[in-house]
Amino acid sequence: MNLVLAHCWKEWRAQRGLLLAYSFLVFSSLCLGLSLAPTHYWFDDGFGVHAITWFMAAGVIGVVAFAAPGLVRGEFTGREDQFLRRLPGALWPAFGGKLLFLLLVSLALPLLGLLLGEGYVSLRGFGWDSFYSWKWDGTVEWQWPGLMLVSGGVLCCAPWVWAVGCWMPGGRMALGGSILFILLLGVGVFALLRQSPGLEHTLAWQPWCLGVMPLGIVVAALSLGLGRRGGGPWRSARYGLAATAVGLLAPATWLGNEVWRYHHPDPQELSRLEVYGLSPDGRYALAVGSRSQHHGYLPFRIDLGSGDATQLGGIHTWVSPELEPPGFAGLHGRQQFWRWYEEHEHRVFDLATGEWCGVPVADPRAWPELPDELRAGVAADRRGSARLRAPGGDRVWFDDGELCREHEGTVHRRERPMPDSRSVWPAGHGFLMREGANGTLFDMDGRRLLRSVRSAFVVGESVVFLPCNASTGRWRQCERGQEARRCAALAGCEVLGLFDDERLLCTPLAQRRVERPPLFLYRPDDGAVETIELAEGARPGFVSVISPLGLSSSLIPRDPAGRIWLLCADRKRDVLALLDCGDLAVRRWGSRAGGRRWRLLDWPDANTARIQNGRQIIRLELHNGAETVVFPRQWR
Repeated sequence: MNLVLAHCWKEWRAQRGLLLAYSFLVFSSLCLGLSLAPTHYWFDDGFGVHAITWFMAAGVIGVVAFAAPGLVRGEFTGREDQFLRRLPGALWPAFGGKLLFLLLVSLALPLLGLLLGEGYVSLRGFGWDSFYSWKWDGTVEWQWPGLMLVSGGVLCCAPWVWAVGCWMPGGRMALGGSILFILLLGVGVFALLRQSPGLEHTLAWQPWCLGVMPLGIVVAALSLGLGRRGGGPWRSARYGLAATAVGLLAPATWLGNEVWRYHHPDPQELSRLEVYGLSPDGRYALAVGSRSQHHGYLPFRIDLGSGDATQLGGIHTWVSPELEPPGFAGLHGRQQFWRWYEEHEHRVFDLATGEWCGVPVADPRAWPELPDELRAGVAADRRGSARLRAPGGDRVWFDDGELCREHEGTVHRRERPMPDSRSVWPAGHGFLMREGANGTLFDMDGRRLLRSVRSAFVVGESVVFLPCNASTGRWRQCERGQEARRCAALAGCEVLGLFDDERLLCTPLAQRRVERPPLFLYRPDDGAVETIELAEGARPGFVSVISPLGLSSSLIPRDPAGRIWLLCADRKRDVLALLDCGDLAVRRWGSRAGGRRWRLLDWPDANTARIQNGRQIIRLELHNGAETVVFPRQWR
């Protein structure tokens, strides 16, 4: 112990001149600089807090930039490291003395800065109340300034500066070498986090910070006590880097495991889920999900029968239902073939079979060239999942740049209108092709009817539309070839969709006070209005239609029992009601839980519905209200 104290005293005699000079110059400069600083707007959290923080930071800088490098640099003489080479038996006592000196200086200089800072702030007549924060419940918490937290982290790195100094020839550039060493470690961590966006928000890295200083002391001990025993800087570097590798093995393994779990999560533990679409038979769902709200989405194929899920790609995967132009995503949602793009590679995924098909693409921005057999399957898929309907129920879809209409088993093809537009929205017995908010209305034969419309519905020979420059609820109506007029029956109302080939389902706008029934049918041909009574507990004006996957179609979607699902808001919660299209009776079914997280996926049969509620996919029995979780899989 006497040797340790002797070496500690020796270290003080070697560094006292430099440390005292640094303390005098830096602290006096801080007093002068802070006296000239504008205190009325420069410091947001209070002048006293920032002044004390800078004084403490100056003390930390003295420890890291001067005291720690001097532990090694002071042992070198003109004859190159003679003291440590000639006295190998004194290496461990010398290490103990140097460590004791470093600990004492690490306490003394920041405390000296704290005392001088408090004295300076008191002389200036300021306080440091901003160090504390008061809560409404009366509790008081310590509020750490950001600079003080950074200074604490830098102080923990002081043993590393000492260790790196043992690796440098002559003990020179210890601080620069330490900064370079930390930057090299940071580059590796940054590379992992760069490939995992948002992972840093969920990493519990704080406990690992407790090991920074102890590991630095161990590395310094091996670099000096064993590395300098008959050796030079290279021997110290070998011992020190080996100890560093062993010490970083545990945190590196932990970080690698977190990165792996980020890119390969357990599908049954996803916290976020969004269903893109279903296979034609409804057995499989294509969804994206992640473990946290900060993590990137990953694509999955979910078996709705067994609850099993298979990951299909990484976070840089782009999924689209568009396989060839015009590829209108707004009309898709239940289809078999999906376009996959990942790292400049185009592929087609068969959601029904789970098979892949590579597609050659010369230009990544161009459409993929589909093989003939795949093109035929895509055409059949589009035809079967068509959401546009002409009067009489004829299916209408787009295929290979053409507008197709099926009538009595025969497919009639026409040139697609507006080939540059890729945004198509159903509009009753017509469709809107939009360029931003401005839309052009066409009928199912591709004939242009109106320009510059925001919303429109073609009903037989009549057109009910809302011009782009008109306010919400100011509907207009016209017959083909005739002048448009104000539609008084729909003033201040919202059109929910085409109920059948002759009538529109409408409701008053929630923000408008109009004398209209809460739900009614409007026939444009003769202006007839038929009232529909809402279920008990629903408020007038708060009515909307629920459709599978939230997609629109020419006719309002109906479940297999011929009912339209309505969302009616009462004063406290959303009410789910079913409109029977036969007798026009609205029956309240129950309350919808989950708010915006609730989403209808499809109707497997007349008495069953599949819904998404947050991260769960649920099978809902309509006859008794029983719920069965389909995904994630429920273990018993």
